[in-house]
Amino acid sequence: MLTLAYPINFGIYPNPSTGKIMLWKEEGVFSVSIFNINGERLFNRITYSQTESINLEFIPDGVYIMELNNNEGIKAYRKFVLQH
Repeated sequence: MLTLAYPINFGIYPNPSTGKIMLWKEEGVFSVSIFNINGERLFNRITYSQTESINLEFIPDGVYIMELNNNEGIKAYRKFVLQH
């Protein structure tokens, strides 16, 4: 039997970004990862707060995917654009 888990409620802004993005999410501990379009992980951090500023000025312009993963293994994704 297939059981679907609830989605993780989160967002990022501004999108497109010039290098700093704000993450807002539901309460809890999450792993935040950022991947390029080739699937390479460029950033990973654990976050505890519901809002957090993330500095991505070291990443070149392009399209990226943010992954949020909670301690139950549930994942959610958002696409965003960096334009320095």
